[in-house]
Amino acid sequence: MRTILFLKFMIISMLIAVGSSIDSYGQDRVKLDCYRTIHGSLVDAQSGSPIPFASIFYIDFDKAYLTDIQGKFSFKIHCNEAIELEFSSLGYASKKITLEKQQSNVVVALDLQSIGLNEFVISAKYNDELGSDARIDQQALEHINPISIQDIFVLLPGGKVGANNIHSRSLISSRQAGSDQSTSFGMGVMVDGIPINNDGYRLQMEGYTGSQGNLQVNSGVDLRTISTDHIESITVTKGISSVKEGNLSSGAIKIVSKKGKTPLRSRIKFDPLNKLVYLGKGILLSEKLGTLHAGIDYIESSNDLRNVKSAYKRITSQLNYDNQFDFLDRQLDFNVRGSYVTSLNDRKNDEVIRLKQELYKTTYSRYTLASKFVWHTNAKLIDHLELATSLDYTQDLLQHKKKVENVSVQISQSSTVEGESEGIYLPQQYYSFYQIENKPLNFYSNLSATKTMQLDDKIRLTGLIGSSISYTKNFGHGVKVDPDKPPFPSNSFIRPRANSDIPALVNNASYFEAKLKYKDDINEVNLAAGVRTTKMLNLPKSYYLNNKLLIEPRLQLGYTHSKETNNFGVLSNSLRIGYGEENKLPSVDYLYPDKIYKDFVAFNGYFTDPNKRFVLVNTKILDPLNTQIRENKNKKIELGWDFKYNKLSISLTAFKETMKGGIEYYNEFLPQSYTAYNLKNTTISTRPTREDLEPYLKRDFITNSTPRNSAKVVKKGIEYRIALAKIDDIYSEIELNGAYYHTLYSSGIPVMYRPSITHNNKPYSYVGYYKGIDEQYFESFNTNIWINTHLPFWKLIISNFVQVSWIETFKLGNNTQVYPFEILDLQGNVTPITAQEILEQSSYSPLIRDFSSAIYNKESRPVSMLWNLKVTKEFNKHIKLSFFANNLLQITPSYETRFMRTQRQTLSAFFGTELTINLF
Repeated sequence: MRTILFLKFMIISMLIAVGSSIDSYGQDRVKLDCYRTIHGSLVDAQSGSPIPFASIFYIDFDKAYLTDIQGKFSFKIHCNEAIELEFSSLGYASKKITLEKQQSNVVVALDLQSIGLNEFVISAKYNDELGSDARIDQQALEHINPISIQDIFVLLPGGKVGANNIHSRSLISSRQAGSDQSTSFGMGVMVDGIPINNDGYRLQMEGYTGSQGNLQVNSGVDLRTISTDHIESITVTKGISSVKEGNLSSGAIKIVSKKGKTPLRSRIKFDPLNKLVYLGKGILLSEKLGTLHAGIDYIESSNDLRNVKSAYKRITSQLNYDNQFDFLDRQLDFNVRGSYVTSLNDRKNDEVIRLKQELYKTTYSRYTLASKFVWHTNAKLIDHLELATSLDYTQDLLQHKKKVENVSVQISQSSTVEGESEGIYLPQQYYSFYQIENKPLNFYSNLSATKTMQLDDKIRLTGLIGSSISYTKNFGHGVKVDPDKPPFPSNSFIRPRANSDIPALVNNASYFEAKLKYKDDINEVNLAAGVRTTKMLNLPKSYYLNNKLLIEPRLQLGYTHSKETNNFGVLSNSLRIGYGEENKLPSVDYLYPDKIYKDFVAFNGYFTDPNKRFVLVNTKILDPLNTQIRENKNKKIELGWDFKYNKLSISLTAFKETMKGGIEYYNEFLPQSYTAYNLKNTTISTRPTREDLEPYLKRDFITNSTPRNSAKVVKKGIEYRIALAKIDDIYSEIELNGAYYHTLYSSGIPVMYRPSITHNNKPYSYVGYYKGIDEQYFESFNTNIWINTHLPFWKLIISNFVQVSWIETFKLGNNTQVYPFEILDLQGNVTPITAQEILEQSSYSPLIRDFSSAIYNKESRPVSMLWNLKVTKEFNKHIKLSFFANNLLQITPSYETRFMRTQRQTLSAFFGTELTINLF
């Protein structure tokens, strides 16, 4: 704590010192106290009515303001500054204007968003000054008909068309071929600057621990629970994140919610697998009470037309309140957002479940209340002060009535202490019922301050400083199960503890960032340098991460050269480079695993007569806790080039990411000894007692599943984009984007292997350690072609989307060892060994791992293509209708897998329609 306080003191002191020195420097160069005030108002172009709480983006300064309830705005800028402003509001087409040096009053009129406008654009927008952030606004969201945020990635380089349903959750993939849990868990999702946190989930039960199924534990945010209909815009950061964003390792998805005064809007979408209905409106309560935007939607999604009973059904609703006040003679923007998400009848109902009369059902509800205050102080050291807070509570319950059918004699034990106790024989068939309950509560608060200072006519400095704290506590019961009727019979079992008994996660972060901008007539240099520090405050002292100060430096540099050309517009070249480190902290599930109870059968007296049956079990307790668990760190390097000339735009981004320390459950073998028994008299005619048993020492291995920082992912590749602005002769915009990705997935811990054979009528008594780590190499190269034909005089858009997958390969690394370098015996001895020694001793030969050579074959899919078509017609300002045909044309040749089997993967063609109605 002292370190954090000292760091904050140093940052504040630095800011004050820099501010003071800059003031002194500036007063010697230019009169920094020379400001002019920009006054203006924002109105509806058709009605002339004011547009309240619209966004005004001061582009050069990277600042945002809001109009007041009457659509008016006022802010100060430097005297000698010509500025560029962008105005936007939900339901209106955004507009950019330039204010000349002597201009101080302006009235801006926004047109209602309409396909009839020449400026209607549906592609993503990119920030090429420093990074490769992509912004997808409302127009683009409406056009691609998303049913999940996952769908937006098709607009971005490297994005691919996926399954047309949200029946089951999928992992988020960022800049990679293939997908993995570590990346998905490490991609942040933020709504209005507030992160969605699911670190409080736990899943500890034999048969489930270490796997997810349909539960969202240690695998990132479930994007199905976030409706795109409540979203005004989305910004995707794949590269270097701002220091304000933390507890992530794979970039961020930043969402801006709908707000302000808007027409009554209804959206209805229908295709064979999905049905969606949305209704929303923003109203002006009064000049004093501000605006309230309300929205609700319902979606039903299935993965099979023949089994609609298994559809995933979800309802989301949102209220967003905005107002402005005067606080100490300064403007204070105030926002409160409340949301509710629930899933309905999310139960499996396939043929097997019906035949066995089983039940599998999950219910999910999430409640969120968030607020944000932005105080425009315009003081000497602080321009804006922002406070954001949120409270998030989730109820997640899985219930499973499972029919267990044992093909052999199974024994169960429910003892909670080590040693011998009597067990029971499980029936050949029985029904087991268990439930898993999670009730995580998340609190988040962030306080930040920004200051922008003009050093002279060409140099500007912006500082950001802030601190945040998050609290996560799970109040659920966790697993409830009858140990005498285990759903997954085995010799191990977890006697679960309640989630509410687990300590809360408390994380504190502080950050500082400085942005320097130099701009003259032809050159522009942008530099962003910052550092973020994080601490986990509520861990036991024995943990490595307890009060450990984690430091994340981030640095970005961009240079742009622009010049006017004769009659052909501006020629612009930009170069950018960035380096950053991001940390994803471990979750409650990884930090506090439950103890594992291993049950060894000491005596198995299974007689024909049930009254004579007698079984003794020796229970060993294992603790999978790993106090040395660390953060998952990702180091990123990014290089980019952007070219713009007239209507042509070209962008290339090369990157490399090295993520070490991904957490996963690792199985290790441990030798154990216990007392076993034989019958003294095999002709006994009564139920045995301990006096009838003869003891002997028995040894065996047990497995312990422990969370380790063992996963490693190395990503590298190139993303590209070539865009042609509207070509008047064909009324079309054309964009080609895509990416080449090369991804390595591996584990950093030597593999332990025990042959599943018997030796001398006993289980094999050695375990081998193998240095060769399983490495998986994935490779992909794709091109997406968008041809958007815009006919404003007919209010019509025809979009053609063609996706070509040029390369898609998979290969296992061939460095997997077949000979162990060490062996572990039943006495616990670890002995180094050579391949020659293994070959010379027959007792070690089972440790030679025999792999088919086919597993090392490279599997390559042939070039494939698909074509999607969409037609959108706007009849008037109230009604818009779309028809779409996905996978209308598909070329997917068959190919041979690495095991020489012929295979072909296809996506089913489907058609759908969408109706949007806007009423005032």
